[in-house]
Amino acid sequence: MQPRFKPTVYFRQCVGIDVAKSTFMACLSMLDAEGCSTPPIEFTNDRHGFNQLVRWTRKESLKGYPLCFVMEPTGVYYEALAMHLTKLGMTVHVVPANRVRDFAKYEGYKTKTDKIDAYILSMLGCENRRLKNWAAPDEQLASIRSLCRLRASLVKHGTMLKNQLGALTASSFSDKKTVRICSAALDDLDKNISKTETESRNLVDKSEQFKEAVRLSTTVPGIGQTTAAAILAEVGCFANFNNQRQVISFAGLDVVARQSGPQDPKRHISKKGNSTMRSMLYICAMAAIRCNPKMRVFYDRIKKSNPSGKVALVAVMRKLLVLMYSVCKSKKAYDPEHTTKG
Repeated sequence: MQPRFKPTVYFRQCVGIDVAKSTFMACLSMLDAEGCSTPPIEFTNDRHGFNQLVRWTRKESLKGYPLCFVMEPTGVYYEALAMHLTKLGMTVHVVPANRVRDFAKYEGYKTKTDKIDAYILSMLGCENRRLKNWAAPDEQLASIRSLCRLRASLVKHGTMLKNQLGALTASSFSDKKTVRICSAALDDLDKNISKTETESRNLVDKSEQFKEAVRLSTTVPGIGQTTAAAILAEVGCFANFNNQRQVISFAGLDVVARQSGPQDPKRHISKKGNSTMRSMLYICAMAAIRCNPKMRVFYDRIKKSNPSGKVALVAVMRKLLVLMYSVCKSKKAYDPEHTTKG
């Protein structure tokens, strides 16, 4: 793609990438006094697609001028691509969803499609010179995160097996061999869950920074060692976050409005962020409502106007995350007398 203008020292070019589970959409934009963009193009979200993207970018972009790649932290699906580009020496920016949403709103974009999102991300990268460079997590942090994710998956599978075993034993027609195999599978799962917990604890103990972050986080009633480690591994102990809003957006707990009528905007959480964090925070919220009187009062107050309890539970999840962020950033244990907006 050749620009319609002569590049100057202010010329910037950026590839915006909207990442999904199996594919991603890319759009290259160039910005100067005027601007131009390529039609968005889709790639597979795997190594083959990554290599295709790099070849396409080198063909379409102008050599000798700044080039960056911008994407949102869409769950875990962006990580492999960001890692691949970083290893090749590319500049990668991972921008919180709320910041992208604010930019799109400012530019007047209301409709959301993968193609439009890729274009918006490319323009955001062109127009904003203050985006932080993304850096891959260190090996130890990546290992803790991997172990915590594996544990969560094993626990989920274990719950399914327990339900299946319960149904088998309650049935008059249950087969003893099936029950025995199911019981053995559960035993193996429990052993592997214990192994992941032991390995992750050992890794946490080797990092003073991570160990201290876990200690501070667990001063918040409702947050345990395992859930604290899992959440902190996802956010890198909050090292790359500048404010609460960014953290909330990263977890997909930010509230967005969906217009369903002329005067009836429906508000809901974006769910565009890290699903692992939301799962862990759900566990923490349920515990906090039971053991933390202040959180129970907070939950009951919100539930009065939203009887289903879902909105109140999400509010507790958000508040707990903000409290974790606050204690880790301030390096001070939780103070029950201190109130933090969530």
